[in-house]
Amino acid sequence: SGSVTSLLVMSAERFQAFRKLSTYENSSTKNAMKFVLIHLLLTCLGVMADYSMYNFPTRVAHCIVVSVDGRAIHDTIQAALFYSELFTIFFYTKLLRRNERVQASEASLNKTLTERYQLSENIRVLRILLPVVMF
Repeated sequence: SGSVTSLLVMSAERFQAFRKLSTYENSSTKNAMKFVLIHLLLTCLGVMADYSMYNFPTRVAHCIVVSVDGRAIHDTIQAALFYSELFTIFFYTKLLRRNERVQASEASLNKTLTERYQLSENIRVLRILLPVVMF
């Protein structure tokens, strides 16, 4: 759950960077801490779900599909992780295409140097992380 939530939080951070092109570089550490707290909360929720599912720490999960008792893991947990991953992939690709579209448009010529740099950085980071998100 930690890797799924980290990708989800990173996509939210890149979306905020896209929305605030001119002021994102000057934003305070309060914004970064907000994303860290969201990530920690989502990871803790996943850990608590694992704890209740596997009776941790007395038993350890060796398979993510079948519990240690031999029963199938609850469908809602699987569905939540699956849809979270699908949403992250969709969100990353859409955000990358939107950033590329804005950069290629004539409106980007009217942007300040800071905004154009932030837009280029968004595209660069999204292109680097897209294979990680996809696989």
